[in-house]
Amino acid sequence: MGIATSRVDALTFGLAPDCRIAGVALSQIDNVSPNLGQSYIIDSFMVVVFGGVGNLWHAGRRVYARHRQQIP
Repeated sequence: MGIATSRVDALTFGLAPDCRIAGVALSQIDNVSPNLGQSYIIDSFMVVVFGGVGNLWHAGRRVYARHRQQIP
């Protein structure tokens, strides 16, 4: 009953390598500072809302469309 803490721990440690790789990739694009992700959070929110919450296919299409808009 309640939250399965062992499962949450396993998920947390399972996702940690992906988060580290994303952080390293992001640090190559921009300077590392306390406000590093502020410019990306609005784009991420727009992708989730306009792509459809809970609909992975539409969210993926929206990511591609947003990426195409930013390419000069």
